[in-house]
Amino acid sequence: MHRSERGRDHDSTEDEDSPLIPSPPAAVSSPTPSGKQILQVILLCASATLILDIGLTVVLAPKIRLFESILCQEYYRTHDLQGLIRDIPESQCKTKEIQSAVARLIGWQTVFDSLPAIFLAIPYGALSDTKGRRPVLLLCFLGLTLSTAWTLLVCWLQLPLELTWISSLFQCLGGGPAVATAVLEATIADVVPDDKRSTIYFQLQAAVLISDILANPLSSILMAHNVWIPCFLGLSIQALGTILLMALPETLSFARALLPPAESAHECEEEEQTLRGRLAKNFRSIVSDRNVAGLVFGLLVLTISAESVDFLLQYVSKRYGWSIAKSAMLLSLRAAVEFGLLLILGPLLLFLSWPSLRDPQQRDLWVARVSLGFIVLGFLILSLSPTVAPAILGLIIYTLGAGFQPAVMSLLASVWKASNPANLGSLYSTVAIILAAGGVIAGPLLSFMFQVGLRLGDAWVGLPYFVSACLCAGIALVMLSVRLPGRPSLSEM
Repeated sequence: MHRSERGRDHDSTEDEDSPLIPSPPAAVSSPTPSGKQILQVILLCASATLILDIGLTVVLAPKIRLFESILCQEYYRTHDLQGLIRDIPESQCKTKEIQSAVARLIGWQTVFDSLPAIFLAIPYGALSDTKGRRPVLLLCFLGLTLSTAWTLLVCWLQLPLELTWISSLFQCLGGGPAVATAVLEATIADVVPDDKRSTIYFQLQAAVLISDILANPLSSILMAHNVWIPCFLGLSIQALGTILLMALPETLSFARALLPPAESAHECEEEEQTLRGRLAKNFRSIVSDRNVAGLVFGLLVLTISAESVDFLLQYVSKRYGWSIAKSAMLLSLRAAVEFGLLLILGPLLLFLSWPSLRDPQQRDLWVARVSLGFIVLGFLILSLSPTVAPAILGLIIYTLGAGFQPAVMSLLASVWKASNPANLGSLYSTVAIILAAGGVIAGPLLSFMFQVGLRLGDAWVGLPYFVSACLCAGIALVMLSVRLPGRPSLSEM
């Protein structure tokens, strides 16, 4: 319409029309991602996350060993036992007093690491929905790198280990790993269609698992020479991941291109909302939809799983007498199984001929439920294993539930976008707050259960995993209540 008007009255009306014309085309002519751009976004997200995760994983085992060593020296110095020995053998650091102190450090660190996401996820989610995904991701990666640097500095200077809790303040830059995960998933959702999203999430998670497969053996080998070598290497790798992320193209314009003009105008109005209003609106939207509420509640499994795996090194080292460096190899085994599962399961789901699984949302729900069953069974076996062999079996079965996160996140995105297409980043940020709040509870709870198990005796050391199995079983009942609109339940098919 504007072109025909300019053709008829170009000389007389150009000055009047020109200020009015640019705005509408800007709203409707936003670029749509090409296949090359989609591939670039996926590869850069996977590469930057992989590199950062390698850095974090390389540091994990030596950091726990540093905590244990420092507390061990303090313990023997306080009790006037071997006080003159600088390098106390690791086998002498497995007393319940020392292990309880390590568990206390890890448990409270979880609490403090969760606080930035609780208070800042919505502001950063709003920022990602208005200013772009990339600036928020850069802040997240930078904050995580500085957080690691502070923890290592405290250990290097032999300061009181409680000062490591201050590292959580650096995660106020970006909001921490929960916000980073949320914004990364929103970035992928900006450019990937619904029917392919869960497969991409599977493959992205599988790519990140390479960090556990490679980093844990590397960390164990380097720890045999000097515990500080993997620490400095991991910190350098994290910095490299932050730098690589600068090449990520902004995807927010692609997301807006998929919105009709009315939705685009509504989104502009939402940008004017206060952060408190945005948070309240998102929570109301979640609570008012039973399916969304059930899926978000189900994601608490991720918090419980993450906190339980954080205790794995200490648990195996204490219960089965393995060194922390050797225990770290189990994380590589878990990652290798999960990598193979996700690499196969994602493409396999696209070719399944079962009528009940042809619908992408029904397929995601089925994967989530089956995966949750594996997680519960794996935790239960792990908690009751008297020797390391059945514990490894339990770990493998738990790992078979790796499809839970990508399936639920993909399904949540599909259900949410059907009624709220303009603020996916804010949804993921609200989810990050809920998960962080779960971490505040799960971290100290599992730490306390581990300390209780230590006091009750070796047979009870697996108490945190038994509690995790019970909690996940309760969440499984909630997941069974999720019913997709207009589709029969899986039990009816």
